[in-house]
Amino acid sequence: MPQVSLEILAPEAPRWAGLFERLPDERKDVFYAPEYARLAADHLHKDGTPLCAALETEAGFVLYPFLQRELKDLLAGSGVESAGRDTHGLYGRNGAVASSDDADLLSLFHDAFRAYCAQNKIVCGFDRFHPVMENQRWSDPATKLVDIGGFVVVDLAKPLEELEGAFKHAVRKSIKKAERAGIQVSSESSVDRLDRFLSVYSHTMQRRNARDFYYVEPAYYRAIAERLPGRYRYFYATLGPEVVSCELVMVQGHYCHSFLGGTLREHMDKCPNHILKREIIRWAKAAGCRHYLLGGGETPFNSIWSYKTGFAPEGSRPSFVGGAVYDQAEYDRLRAELERSGKPFPAGRLQFYDLR
Repeated sequence: MPQVSLEILAPEAPRWAGLFERLPDERKDVFYAPEYARLAADHLHKDGTPLCAALETEAGFVLYPFLQRELKDLLAGSGVESAGRDTHGLYGRNGAVASSDDADLLSLFHDAFRAYCAQNKIVCGFDRFHPVMENQRWSDPATKLVDIGGFVVVDLAKPLEELEGAFKHAVRKSIKKAERAGIQVSSESSVDRLDRFLSVYSHTMQRRNARDFYYVEPAYYRAIAERLPGRYRYFYATLGPEVVSCELVMVQGHYCHSFLGGTLREHMDKCPNHILKREIIRWAKAAGCRHYLLGGGETPFNSIWSYKTGFAPEGSRPSFVGGAVYDQAEYDRLRAELERSGKPFPAGRLQFYDLR
């Protein structure tokens, strides 16, 4: 008989892997796989426990991977204490994914998950939803949804000639400039050139004044190769022997994600990233992917978003984040104490970690 009660699964649980494999192809993305959850928790989110809430009925099933964290750790140094916890989506796209749109199934899941939160002193939760699946529609009705700006997606179902013909004039011009400069692009599913990737990536993060979170240890990339074979690929744009632009993409079925990468400042005038993106599009389409997710900007509709729309002028989609409060009294108490301590809760923010 199908399970009719909520299961809380660790990444090692065969049940999580089994349900993930049963998802419809259009709803199966790497960020919902148990292997990715363990990888992210080991190297990106060391302040929490990766879990997955699952519920199955005859109508289908719901999977909800999340990171469970202790608020006392997040509030350390603020002078405010809490015995509660929060939940947070793993890096990438998150939120619940459902095998069916059945309303009763989703209602049962949310009722069961709220009960789990009450039993485990979970105060609030936060997710960044998938812009293609649009899984914000499966979130708890009490979730506060916020559209944070455009997220660019290339529709790889279109013929390649149509895709490249739709590139904005500036992109096509930049690709020709890269070709004239002698930029070459290659790709591989290995970490043989990891040192070169990290050199370019670190240069880019420094140029952008990125948060410490984005300076990921080399062991993370080696773990991707070991634990996610066939679900990643490195792309390199080279000028002679030098790597001048690079990108790591994550791949699962219909989806190819622009994940991490960068370009050397001194070679940006040669437009290596433009030709790199074109080659990723060509590779992803040939590999059978339906969507290449380029992402958005650091702020809504900024210059980075504008650059990405050059590859898909009609491909910008809404990008939703969402926050849910499960213990309103404790949430309100913490907000009030943080304000009294001189660390006011930022307007429009949904989670306590935003204070850090």
